[in-house]
Amino acid sequence: MQDLISLSVPCKPEYVSVVRLAASGIANRIGFDFDSVEDIKVAVSEVCNKIVESRIDTNNSFVIDFIVYTDKIEIGVKFTGGYENLFGENEEFALAIIGAMVDEVSTEGIGDYSFMLSKNTRKD
Repeated sequence: MQDLISLSVPCKPEYVSVVRLAASGIANRIGFDFDSVEDIKVAVSEVCNKIVESRIDTNNSFVIDFIVYTDKIEIGVKFTGGYENLFGENEEFALAIIGAMVDEVSTEGIGDYSFMLSKNTRKD
């Protein structure tokens, strides 16, 4: 079974904290420990901040979907303009940091998403 929580977020820095709060509440609700909740918040914030920084037109928005399972969370991020070079020359480093905080990170064209982050509640 899965639940979907979807947010449409203006491309303005002041709304990244709303996404962090939502990620925290959702991750806490499905049983992640404190450190995992913090990791999820940081990973989501990093992606959202890069999207906001790269958008010149603040009238745009992006969509973040939290797909909630009993034992994991998937976070899909959709935005116009594509993924290409979002992190600039530090792309590999940025993705490595994000990947260290979640179990899986995928980029560009994962179904409808430009980013997909996934983290399991259990460590096997």
